[in-house]
Amino acid sequence: MKIVDDKTRNVLLAFAIVFIVGAILVLKNPFVQEQPVLPQAQEQALQGEPEPSPYPVAPEIIGIKGWINSEPLTLSALRGKIVLVDFWTYSCINCIRTLPYLKQWHEKYSNTGFVLIGVHSPEFDFEKKLENVQKAVDEFGIAYPIALDSDMETWKNYKNHFWPAKYLIDADGKIRYTHFGEGNYEETEQKIQELLEEAMQGQIDVEITKEEEKNGEAGFFRTRELYAGYTFGGDYLGNPGGFSREKTGVYTDPQEHVDGKMYLQGEWAHYPEYVKHARTTDALADYVAIKYIASEVNIVAGAAPQPYKVYITLDGVDLTNRYAGKDVQFTEEGKAFIEVLENKLYNVINGPLGIRELKLYSDSNDFLLYTFTFGG
Repeated sequence: MKIVDDKTRNVLLAFAIVFIVGAILVLKNPFVQEQPVLPQAQEQALQGEPEPSPYPVAPEIIGIKGWINSEPLTLSALRGKIVLVDFWTYSCINCIRTLPYLKQWHEKYSNTGFVLIGVHSPEFDFEKKLENVQKAVDEFGIAYPIALDSDMETWKNYKNHFWPAKYLIDADGKIRYTHFGEGNYEETEQKIQELLEEAMQGQIDVEITKEEEKNGEAGFFRTRELYAGYTFGGDYLGNPGGFSREKTGVYTDPQEHVDGKMYLQGEWAHYPEYVKHARTTDALADYVAIKYIASEVNIVAGAAPQPYKVYITLDGVDLTNRYAGKDVQFTEEGKAFIEVLENKLYNVINGPLGIRELKLYSDSNDFLLYTFTFGG
């Protein structure tokens, strides 16, 4: 019988302890493997729960003061249909330029489960009146439903900040596509077709309207919109000292003009939404002047109990036909003017793109100016 020494005995004892502990662990939990952690959506799918939608539920249309071309509508009642909510206002030139596309979409798809709702959210107080919006709708030839969001309740419900703004809603009431401003008409119509096909489980065989090119000047810098009232903020007046708020002031044109400012000459009163010529004159002594970069200039002017005229010069001379906008008329002597008959947008300049100086004169104390807008 062979005797094992102390050192060898200690080594064997250590191996024996390790073996016994390992055997106990294996017997307690054989074939232990690390289980993968599944994403929540995959785990829900394995458990038979639907995957949550990545699209937000469209806010409801609320606080509407009246409807044109329709009985009152709600998104909840329109489930199953594809709905395009378009925020607009009738004196906004950007909104006006989108109308041909909107009217075509209504004509092309309204019989296929598509509903277009124009939510009229006013920029100015005169746009809150039903009769003014109705007249604009008639003049533009709009046949789709118009909701009068006069207190901006739906605008706020959507947390919207833009005119125009489009929210495309699927058959389940989810917002699937948005677009702010002009353009992207082909893309928007493609999304309309995709959602209609998804809802109908069939193909829409309708040709998409091609987007018109803008005189080859896409992306060209244009003068910013100029607001005459102080509600909209911004440093829009170029006269030294700025506006005299809520009172009549005498303004002197500094003659040196820069783009993105307006300049007053004579007596004018300044209010939250507009400036108003504050005196009658025997001659065209008072004016508002701008220097601009664009091919198109529009103004939003306010109506008075009696029509009044605003005369126009361009680069220091009377406006000619070459640059005259569609609302411009001419006296027998050849002086260009617009006649303000109602609260709306008037197209003053429509000519070759350039850097020019425009002046608007009136001898009437009814001349009321809200804003200048520009196109390229």
